Amino acid sequence: MIRTKKGMTMGFLVSIVITLVAFVLISGTLYRFVSKADDKAAENLCQQSVAFRAASTFRIGSGDATEVKLSPVLCKTIDKEVSGSKEEVMKTFADSIARCWWMFGEGRYEENVFQTLDVFGSDAQCFQCYMVLPKAEGDFQANNPITIEEFNQFLRKTPYEKVKDQTYLGYIQSHGGPGVVMSLWTDEHNAIYPQYGYGIAYKAKATDCKFCGTEAGVGAALVAAGAISWFIPPIGAATTIILASTGTGLLAHGGYNKIDDFFSNTDLDMIYVVDIHGQDSKLKRALESHCTVLKDTAGN
Repeated sequence: MIRTKKGMTMGFLVSIVITLVAFVLISGTLYRFVSKADDKAAENLCQQSVAFRAASTFRIGSGDATEVKLSPVLCKTIDKEVSGSKEEVMKTFADSIARCWWMFGEGRYEENVFQTLDVFGSDAQCFQCYMVLPKAEGDFQANNPITIEEFNQFLRKTPYEKVKDQTYLGYIQSHGGPGVVMSLWTDEHNAIYPQYGYGIAYKAKATDCKFCGTEAGVGAALVAAGAISWFIPPIGAATTIILASTGTGLLAHGGYNKIDDFFSNTDLDMIYVVDIHGQDSKLKRALESHCTVLKDTAGN
């Protein structure tokens, strides 16, 4: 039998179409399973699906070929209600940050895992892993919240038991690829308070960043947005605000001129902790605009 190049190409494309249709059908069943899975199972499935997606990319054509990622990312946003002492609440936040980092590859992937095909039915480059809802108990009260410095020191100094000889911050910044923990708070509530909601999200690196690596881009205040932001500094970091490929950063009361730019442009994988208290919060709207929140098969 003689096969022409054109015939082989057409056959290949037909195979791709059939495979894509099959994945669409299978994904519906898988997403229903994810939405009903308990938290531990959902975390494991998310991590495995991200790893498989990163490993199952192939190219169509030559030259400026298109990369296609067929495997779906099967993750859902997990609600966490936490009560206890300040130490216990900080541990829940830190564990959630570390777990979100683990689920999306620990910064090991050279390319943005969300790119090429829509992952969650949108063009979002960010996924909200958790919604954390702390409750007042013991020494954790509205008049005694967890300050930025307290949480900063907790992440820098507390060992992360799942990784040998690493603190929570060390795990994010150096265990896999370089990463940064970034928190965004409203100016009015510059701390972790009981009865407030906080989103913890993974943001994939951008391929085209307008201000990455520039102090000017990092240092501009979010005056119009009424927000502040801060990097958590690694031990021994220089006293300069940095957003560059080194994965380092310093405590910074300041931020970007536009929240939208901040959510869209970073050249590092990042974990965000975002104060989303209140329906009118600009930070809440920005997070919902740029980061997928998926709690059931409808994506609500």
